[in-house]
Amino acid sequence: AVRYLIAAAITGILFRRHLKELTRGDVARGALVGLALFGAYIVQTIGLQYTTAGKNAFLTTIYVLLVPFGCALLFHQKLQKGNLIAAALMLVGMDPALRKEFLGDIDKEIDRLSSVVGDLLTLACGFLFAAHIIAVEQCQKKTNTYALIVLQFAFCGLYAAVYSLIFERGMPLAFTPGSIGGLLYIAVFSTTIGMSLQNIGQSMAPASHAVILLSLESVFGVLFSCLLLGEKVTPQMGVGFAVIFAALLFSELAPKKDA
Repeated sequence: AVRYLIAAAITGILFRRHLKELTRGDVARGALVGLALFGAYIVQTIGLQYTTAGKNAFLTTIYVLLVPFGCALLFHQKLQKGNLIAAALMLVGMDPALRKEFLGDIDKEIDRLSSVVGDLLTLACGFLFAAHIIAVEQCQKKTNTYALIVLQFAFCGLYAAVYSLIFERGMPLAFTPGSIGGLLYIAVFSTTIGMSLQNIGQSMAPASHAVILLSLESVFGVLFSCLLLGEKVTPQMGVGFAVIFAALLFSELAPKKDA
């Protein structure tokens, strides 16, 4: 709640001139996009309590395939062969170490209800991230991109605050210099800057293409873990990175047909 309300305040100031002529439809679309965003984050976070981080990361990336099919089924957008092949390659390349963990652990945990619940919640997260990406693309056709950025942050923060008041007892966060610094970091860099750039980028590229680029977070996540946390790059990771970049190049260079 704090993260997204801070982001809403910052973007509200930066993009205030785009908020002057909001309609009820704009607000409704902002509420819808914010709901998809909030839903994705909350089920992913809850799911992490019942499954491993590796399986959580792997299962979430199902949105790479869901977005092209979702656009085709819901809005009759023609499936591009290049996007489908690139999406499949992306899933193959998603950190092989994570896939190994997923496949290796599932046999041992298949009888554990908590693991099944965690995996189902994580799959739901992938569906909701796909819904968010598609909703951003569709809502931007009727609502100003910059206004939608502010609205989705505000509604996501509002939904999170309501969730906290209902399900959490007492203040779940101790405000220390460290926690305040962490909140400001994710609010400014991860949310205000990162997600604003995502929305602006999606106004210039179709969702099926944008999702390929967004999936590069798996590469940069491991890269910065190595640079900042001392994690070692394994040969498996190197192969996974190569496949992901090959998929990206294929998506960029493959001939496009009109929908």
